[in-house]
Amino acid sequence: MNIKADNLTNPDSDSGQCKLAKPICPICDTIGKAVKTVTPQHTLKRQYRNKVDNGGNYHFCENPQCDVVYFDCVSESLFKQEHLINRVTIKDEHPKTPLCYCYKVLKEDVLNDFEKTGTTQVVAKIKKSMKKHGCQCEKLNPRGGCCLMDIEAWLQGY
Repeated sequence: MNIKADNLTNPDSDSGQCKLAKPICPICDTIGKAVKTVTPQHTLKRQYRNKVDNGGNYHFCENPQCDVVYFDCVSESLFKQEHLINRVTIKDEHPKTPLCYCYKVLKEDVLNDFEKTGTTQVVAKIKKSMKKHGCQCEKLNPRGGCCLMDIEAWLQGY
């Protein structure tokens, strides 16, 4: 990991806290969004799950052009798209990429809606399902939270 010296807060600290002033992706220098450990534990392929530190300080790299999905600025570990079970909505334009991980809505489902009807009701359908069944976003979405923001951003391109 290439840690920039001007971003260190206390390089000798053993507190289990991020040694950086800001959690910055070691590949693209994007500030990461904190995710709970449960997120990488459930979104990584089985063979990588044992590499997740239960006391880790994981962050999601939000840069669509960066291959890193999770990084931990304490242990200096990182996981890339190839380590995940599913493609990552903001990082992969493939039609088989999930938009909603809880209800298994793919980009191709929405593209088919557009082709058939010129519109989509995907957000309304997901919200209705969430009210009825709840969701597992923290475990299933690589971002570690609700997918609706990413879906709405993706839809703006159409």
